[in-house]
Amino acid sequence: MRTTRLTWSPGISVNFDCFGSIWGTEPATQVLLDIVEARLKGQPVDEWTVTARDGQQLRIVRVTDPTSTFLDGVDIHVIPSA
Repeated sequence: MRTTRLTWSPGISVNFDCFGSIWGTEPATQVLLDIVEARLKGQPVDEWTVTARDGQQLRIVRVTDPTSTFLDGVDIHVIPSA
């Protein structure tokens, strides 16, 4: 099993695909705008808040685009709290 260690930083979202593979990072402000846009389009958006082992609060957001033909149209964003 391969483990990737990430340094969580407020203001940065780590993005995953539906298989749990890391796709990259981007500013959390952009992700939050994308989430609002997805909701306005009526796309399913699921959210959880979890605590990492080091005590960091993480916001997990899964956005599904039912019209996407790429993978299964799911993006998962992990956003650390400030």
